[in-house]
Amino acid sequence: MSVAAWFAMALQKRSPRATLSADEKRRLLDLQRQHAEVLGMLPEIAGFQDRPEEYGKFFRNMIQQSAGLTEPQGDSVDAYMRQRAQLMNQQGLNAGREPQDAQLEAAWEARRDAFNTQTATGLQNLLPPGAAQKAGISPELLEFLEMDFDKILAPGTAKP
Repeated sequence: MSVAAWFAMALQKRSPRATLSADEKRRLLDLQRQHAEVLGMLPEIAGFQDRPEEYGKFFRNMIQQSAGLTEPQGDSVDAYMRQRAQLMNQQGLNAGREPQDAQLEAAWEARRDAFNTQTATGLQNLLPPGAAQKAGISPELLEFLEMDFDKILAPGTAKP
């Protein structure tokens, strides 16, 4: 199951079940059955931030599979995300560098959120029309992959 599909499921769960069609309910149930596997992979995925080659390869594979990219398009995603991982590490914004001090953490989170927004926007602009939507590319997806769940939960459920 692709991470983007699981993320789509998390967003779809925000909708009241009564408003979902029968097909959407079946898809949601199928995705829910697979979510434990994806959650188990998240620590490894977050660790890719420290290894730009793995970070680029992960995004290439995920987006190529979910959006049907050509090999050259996949190469472009790989190169872009490797560059973003290198920059993330240089700026100290990778998950392993998160400050333990709560006062420092707030500023670090704000910088990382801005970085994720820039990364998602750059990736959306790099992809052919419709591909970013198919792959679920957004700042929220990047937050999800970093296990920063309070940024993607339904309003009113985020931690204080």
